[in-house]
Amino acid sequence: MPFAIPDDYHYVVASLSLPALILWGQVITVGRYRRRAKIDYPQMYADKAQAEANRDAHLFNCAQRAHQNTMEGLPLIVLSTAITGLSYPLVAAGACTFWAVTRIPFTFGYLSGDPKKRGQYGAGLGFVSNLLLSFTSAYVGWQRLWEAKF
Repeated sequence: MPFAIPDDYHYVVASLSLPALILWGQVITVGRYRRRAKIDYPQMYADKAQAEANRDAHLFNCAQRAHQNTMEGLPLIVLSTAITGLSYPLVAAGACTFWAVTRIPFTFGYLSGDPKKRGQYGAGLGFVSNLLLSFTSAYVGWQRLWEAKF
């Protein structure tokens, strides 16, 4: 059985570029808050005393955590988008785009200084697209395996 990439797969490729743009925005934000808080490399986070004494240090921790959380989810998003796109390219592209867009309010929620605000708009909605991609990619994998007759 030949393995073919769908004609609409270019939408998948385009959607996969969006998380990179979101990450670059987060990298710049983390760097800006690192400078403002005067947290030197290689220190990953401001310690508790620094964060309590300096709001910029607390905001640096929030920016760093938003970026790190995005990085933690990225492998699953990229892999499941690429796999889902083999059978359902528009669904994959739409879900990946939606996930990437939800990272913007997620990040701004964190940057408010109150990490609980990260979920007001971004986290829950992004989680839905993550679940959709995860289950659909599993379905596509089994579907392709079944079609190949194991």
